[in-house]
Amino acid sequence: MTDTVQKTTQSTLGRETQSRMRTQVQPLSPHAHGLKMKVVNVNNSLAVQGEELDQKRVMLDGLKTKKASNPSQLDRFIKETQKSFVQELARIEDDFHLQCGLHKTEQQRLQQQITTLKSDKTSVHQQVIAIQRRVEEIEEEIGHD
Repeated sequence: MTDTVQKTTQSTLGRETQSRMRTQVQPLSPHAHGLKMKVVNVNNSLAVQGEELDQKRVMLDGLKTKKASNPSQLDRFIKETQKSFVQELARIEDDFHLQCGLHKTEQQRLQQQITTLKSDKTSVHQQVIAIQRRVEEIEEEIGHD
């Protein structure tokens, strides 16, 4: 029984260390804007939720060791906890897919703007060349008169 408690404690400490490493919040540079900020915010949110999940796992591990004393009540609690985990993970996954969709839409919009700007640049460049030619023609006409 003592070996089981030691193993549980060691695995709990390992998960807590992993959780702390995973939840280190990424500092935003003063130049972070738009999509970078959204990605960092989503990343930070996922890290916090991952830490909460790890804490609940630690709590669940502790309850599993007590299971022998009152199995029916603990079984019910474990099933309820597992159900809440599944619901929370589904919600997180839905949020992630929503953010990915928003990111894709924003990326397409920006790509369209880039394409429009490139065509505008080409058009302006062609107009500049045409004006330069016209200036040269006028200079030649003035020079011959």
